[in-house]
Amino acid sequence: YAVHVLAADQLAMCRHFARSGDDFSPFAPDETPEGLPALPGCLARIDCAAEARHDGGDHAILIGRVLRATLREGDPLLFWRGRYGDFIHHG
Repeated sequence: YAVHVLAADQLAMCRHFARSGDDFSPFAPDETPEGLPALPGCLARIDCAAEARHDGGDHAILIGRVLRATLREGDPLLFWRGRYGDFIHHG
């Protein structure tokens, strides 16, 4: 699996996956060497090999071995207290 860190300008992508979960086609993803979708424009991507899975209430907790990580400069998309923003005190 791959963990993506979205950039501040990727709110539409974030909302898409919050609704439809696994449809990557609108974003024309590349593929990792393992054949996983790699979303374009993300600040970071961490490619992992699954090592273990644990039940966590109504969620699954995945433990992975990092295979590679890629990153670029930029501002992340942040969500806190029910809203998106940069959460920087300007004053």
